[in-house]
Amino acid sequence: MPSLISVQAQSVPMTRQPPTPATPTTPTIGPSTNSGLLMTTTQLAAHAESLLGQRLSETALEELLFSLEAANYVEWVGVVPGKGTVWDFTQTPERLADAIVQTVIARLP
Repeated sequence: MPSLISVQAQSVPMTRQPPTPATPTTPTIGPSTNSGLLMTTTQLAAHAESLLGQRLSETALEELLFSLEAANYVEWVGVVPGKGTVWDFTQTPERLADAIVQTVIARLP
């Protein structure tokens, strides 16, 4: 499980960057924090590796996360120097559940 790390979020120029979110307060990165479920791409890749037993490409994972952010399943929080891209997964379970329910309902006769 990724460790909890308190960091100050600061934007850093990226080659591919989604729209800038509202200025975040100092997030605590890690599972089940008071501010939600915030993780860096690196932390998520490490956690996935511990669950799956296989290392995921952080580049490929970040591309997937940007796609999920564009579809409103995760939220891009910002970039923390030395830590990487920070993602907010707090609402992800509900958003995915809503998408599944909508798909099932659309396929019912």
